[in-house]
Amino acid sequence: MRTKFRNVVCRTHDLLAVALDDAPPSVIARAARHTSRCVRCRHELDAYRAIVDAVPSLDARGPHGREEELALRKLRERVADLTARQLRFGVFATPYGRLLMARSSVGIAWLQFVAGKVASSDVLSATGREAVHDPSAVKPMADQLETYWSDRRTSLDWPLDFGLAQSDFQRRVLQLTRSVPRGAVVSFEALARLMRKPRAAAAVARALYTNPLPIAVPCHRVIASDGALGGYTSGDARLKRHLLLDEGLPLMSATGGTEIFVDSRYTYERAPGDRSYCLPTCPSLVRLRPGSATLFATRHDAEAAGLRPCTTCRPELHRAPTLAGRLMRS
Repeated sequence: MRTKFRNVVCRTHDLLAVALDDAPPSVIARAARHTSRCVRCRHELDAYRAIVDAVPSLDARGPHGREEELALRKLRERVADLTARQLRFGVFATPYGRLLMARSSVGIAWLQFVAGKVASSDVLSATGREAVHDPSAVKPMADQLETYWSDRRTSLDWPLDFGLAQSDFQRRVLQLTRSVPRGAVVSFEALARLMRKPRAAAAVARALYTNPLPIAVPCHRVIASDGALGGYTSGDARLKRHLLLDEGLPLMSATGGTEIFVDSRYTYERAPGDRSYCLPTCPSLVRLRPGSATLFATRHDAEAAGLRPCTTCRPELHRAPTLAGRLMRS
């Protein structure tokens, strides 16, 4: 399922960019036409301009008393906050569909697979932040993503803005999930235990379902403790399946059922806290709780994550079984 944006009454929401003199002529003209007949947006634009214009005029008056300096500092912070909240976005074709990428002055703030045209007002409606259509602002990230998916990169080193996280809990979940390496999966339960909230697996799953930064925060690599893939942001379970398949994870369906699982028999495993990886039959894994281990598609993936071969099961000498022909794409 792709996000389909709905039309809203006000189609022009580039007001902050106009107030900051940071909008192209076409946007300035469109904003002028809109605010000539929309009282709410005209007042909003006037308020932005008043804040932006106040700083240099107060600076020119110095020196300031203690109260004036405090007020001026708060005003500067307000302008900086408005600037940081503004998003610049573009939509790019990817192997998995059209991806909207939006960044603030802090970093990438919102990623979403979309269908149909996207306007600045659509991004405002979805995120609550002013937005300017400016593909050049996110083109370097789009180029990195193209290289990443063509297997020439093992990670994305984008700066991220977690400002659209709905809570401190979700922000912690997203930050932990960001560290799950390519070609690996962990469970919701394992993330909950890392957060020292062992009973919060369901809350972790909900936090990832509303992930504002899919791909950059790879929530597709988090599954249920029994290996079931579970849900995916935007409800697109097929997209989660394809992302995992393309990273080499072995998937199977239960006999007579529709649920899809990662088949741990064909992976390499890392016990919590270990710096080594094992074959799934290793004696050191016998007492692990379900969902505790990190599963890797290949030895290369495990070693790229900084792990060394287990000295008990010697996975570098005894290759794990292959799944020959059982990878699923339907």
